[in-house]
Amino acid sequence: MFWGKSRQTYWLEIIEKELEKLESGDMRELLMVYCAFAVGDKKRMRLVGHVIRKQLECLTLGQMIGLYKRFRTFTSLEWSIDWSALSLKPIMDALDGENQKEERKYVLILGTFHPNGYFRERCMEELAKERGALPYLMLRANDWVKPVRKKAFSLLNRYIVSCTMEEILFSMPVLEKLECSGRRSDEQLQELKKRIFASLEQNLKDEGWQDIWLEDFSVRKSLYRMTIGQGILSMEQMDEWLRKEKDSFGMAVLIRGILSHPDCTLERAEEYLAYPNTRIRRCALEYQYEHLKDSWPGLDSVLLDSGRGVRDYASYILEKHTHLDIREYYLSHLKDERPDYAVLGLSEYSHRGNVSALLPGLKHPIRRVQKYTLLALGRQEDFEDEELL
Repeated sequence: MFWGKSRQTYWLEIIEKELEKLESGDMRELLMVYCAFAVGDKKRMRLVGHVIRKQLECLTLGQMIGLYKRFRTFTSLEWSIDWSALSLKPIMDALDGENQKEERKYVLILGTFHPNGYFRERCMEELAKERGALPYLMLRANDWVKPVRKKAFSLLNRYIVSCTMEEILFSMPVLEKLECSGRRSDEQLQELKKRIFASLEQNLKDEGWQDIWLEDFSVRKSLYRMTIGQGILSMEQMDEWLRKEKDSFGMAVLIRGILSHPDCTLERAEEYLAYPNTRIRRCALEYQYEHLKDSWPGLDSVLLDSGRGVRDYASYILEKHTHLDIREYYLSHLKDERPDYAVLGLSEYSHRGNVSALLPGLKHPIRRVQKYTLLALGRQEDFEDEELL
């Protein structure tokens, strides 16, 4: 305890008021409330531990990283507490109940975010005894204080031995962040990555890899980038995840991984030209062209693709390597049963001399064709509004 009875009472009253704000979701009060662990009231420490757990347990890893960046900037009782000399024993004693494991873990996690390096280091040592500590130990491996970084790598080397695959997967965004940092030791990082990816590769070789699916996209994104970069994913694994992935960026990372895999063939890449996602089709088209360096039979049909990026790239290849009259190609398809993408393609490729050919589309029975025709007419430089009358 740092203060006399009257001063302790005074500060507990302040903390009580701030605790109400924190319970209502004002995360700015975290550091002020956290000072309850320096005041020494066991009952209040338990209450604060409970509130901290409730506020943090619903946060994603990305949100926790954001909190880590903000936590050390919040104003607090810092000026009146010697955190460097504060023992963790009273805190651990207050939260030693069997049903307080989560409270203890979140209190220690916040402690590893603390502005005081000595206190961060002590919290980190205690946190290493808890499950779920891996991402927060990794964060400290990028600490701005060298002794804390050194201690973090030492703890990580021991912790990783008994770490679950779920925890490793969950920690991928922090590992990626650590790799991009400039403070950590390259040698220590490479050793850590070697051990993590050895474990990850072994698990991905097992039959249970199909069950690996992480709800948090930031975690999936880092998993894709890190594992593809290390070359430990098979074509089958990437393709399976691609079919599950709904995020366009995640799809792009996976398709690039597939198309850059040494086992990928032109025949395999061609299958992705019919994929529902436009970005995937564009990547497959680029792969085909990079390998063939020429046009190929059937490429003209890609001019009617639903994605503009795909249509534009097909047009570029055909113009460069064939004598196909692309404007005439589009005009010839305006009488198709579904001419919607012929209408768009024509308006993107040619901006004059197409008004009379486009006007019948305004009476087409499909409303989308009517809509695209209006857009196409608006792109024609020689179109006059009176022609709609």
